[in-house]
Amino acid sequence: MFIHIASSYNVIHSQKADDLISPICNKTKSIEFTIYQLHVNSGFSYKVTNKISGSAYCHVTGQDIPNVKWTPEMESRFEAIKKEVVIEPPSTKYSLLFKCLLLILGIIFSVLGYFIWQAQYSNHIQKNPQIGDMVYFYMLYQQEGEGVNSNNGFTWGIISSINDTSIVLETHQQKNEVSNERSFSLDKTLFTGETLQVDLEAYRQKGELKVNNEEHPNLLKSSIYKYKR
Repeated sequence: MFIHIASSYNVIHSQKADDLISPICNKTKSIEFTIYQLHVNSGFSYKVTNKISGSAYCHVTGQDIPNVKWTPEMESRFEAIKKEVVIEPPSTKYSLLFKCLLLILGIIFSVLGYFIWQAQYSNHIQKNPQIGDMVYFYMLYQQEGEGVNSNNGFTWGIISSINDTSIVLETHQQKNEVSNERSFSLDKTLFTGETLQVDLEAYRQKGELKVNNEEHPNLLKSSIYKYKR
């Protein structure tokens, strides 16, 4: 992306100095001073600066008088004119493009911040499980013949007890084939599905619901997608 910065010196005042002699033509009534104020346009903003400059023009020759040829009288008159001139107040106006860019960046950083916070929040719950914590997960069972096992699906579970080696989860009575966590009512009275006893260490370290194969021989895998406290 290229940014083009355009600077312009806008005329704010012009004044003749008829009593001064031009160093170019050596005549009076020929010098006119012009005062400029610097404006800067970057495309993202338009800035009126407090930088003032000027030039001297000789009407007899039709030429600008170079600064190196200015006489002390011209220098003194120019400084006096500068002090009397009312300049445009310095200001900065931001373009719509710049405002849109800031808005987009703000949204991006807000979204990133949310996901970082969510990951840290989920990691904290995973490492420090408590009774009442909820997890949203997918239950995958062994295939039934040539078809998909009808017990497969997304559901919520709530921790009902914790001991030194395991966690007991009470699963929700609702189960969806397609992920839609918001379709569930998380009323605790609705957690009347299967009861799963899962390995505490696997839950903490890997975020997995590793069940006892003897109690649930057909359950292959349960992957956690979300934590809620």
